[in-house]
Amino acid sequence: MGDLLKDCKVHRGFLTILDGLMGSGAETYLIELLNSKWDSVGGPVPIVITGHSLGAAQATLMALRMKKNCDKWFKKGSTT
Repeated sequence: MGDLLKDCKVHRGFLTILDGLMGSGAETYLIELLNSKWDSVGGPVPIVITGHSLGAAQATLMALRMKKNCDKWFKKGSTT
């Protein structure tokens, strides 16, 4: 995740799980869903990313990935 995590250490297993999930089509689905919601309400929609235990680790990494790639994830690069 490049500069966003340059001073962070993340267990390789957590990243492997996240990469596997995102590579399975989940990332494309989520991008399409967010852009569809954007179109239906005419702007950005609130997003809550949460998890428990291992899911919390994945949720945190996912939020960082979304923030880093906001131009891909959100129309017009909005992070609101």
